[in-house]
Amino acid sequence: MSIRDKILPTFILATAVGMTAYAAGTVTSSTAISGGGPSGAHGWHHGRGHGPEGSYFGLLHQLNLTSDQRTKIKAVFAQAKPQFEALRTTQRATHDRLAGTLPTDPAYAALLASAQNGAQSEETLRAQTWGLVLQELTPAQLAQIPGLLSAREEAWAARKAAWQAQHPVPVAQ
Repeated sequence: MSIRDKILPTFILATAVGMTAYAAGTVTSSTAISGGGPSGAHGWHHGRGHGPEGSYFGLLHQLNLTSDQRTKIKAVFAQAKPQFEALRTTQRATHDRLAGTLPTDPAYAALLASAQNGAQSEETLRAQTWGLVLQELTPAQLAQIPGLLSAREEAWAARKAAWQAQHPVPVAQ
């Protein structure tokens, strides 16, 4: 099994969690879906630290990409951008309709299925896009990713523990 085969499921799992939350209506499309690719004045920083995938763009920064790699990766995201935008537009409309529909409404089940299908479609597109990005990385860069992801998870756990220590949950009496 190649390193690429080991890493891609991590990307898929992280974004699948967020897409499931979106489909369930626990987060809005703007919070669940971020980091569709570099765009606008912010370039590589788009989506930094937000959404279920955190910032895979931050990982790319840590890999010291060559100029040629950056150009190729930007082209991958530029090619996928219209597809992500179309999915987001559809998902926003579905989310709005779902938010205004009671669960007892006969149309509710179809709207929920539509939201879930949209989330699955976006996840598939995200996995395909990141698969193309991973193809541009060298074996040495691919080998760095698991360690970078582990360090990110450890840092997140430490920040969470520190926050929880400062904000204890009141005990019910």
